[in-house]
Amino acid sequence: MQGRVSRVRTLPRLRGRRRLNDAADRADSDIEVELDAAIHARKSEGPPACGACHYCGELLELGLRWCSRECEAGWEYVQERRAMNRGKTP
Repeated sequence: MQGRVSRVRTLPRLRGRRRLNDAADRADSDIEVELDAAIHARKSEGPPACGACHYCGELLELGLRWCSRECEAGWEYVQERRAMNRGKTP
């Protein structure tokens, strides 16, 4: 078999991502993309923007209430705990 070169087919890359192999992989990827979009589009209820993060106090641009998703989650956690403890004395 001299002279024959074995060619290995490689899957094309899609915009820097690996190629999805089957329908389940594609569906999983689609769900993940939609979930990410929904999370980022969600407007949290809470206080109006005041120029500083409501959780850690870091200065922010106009219109922002928290400096990061972590601070937003922390603020929400504190609010939930306060609501649960209303009326209870230590």
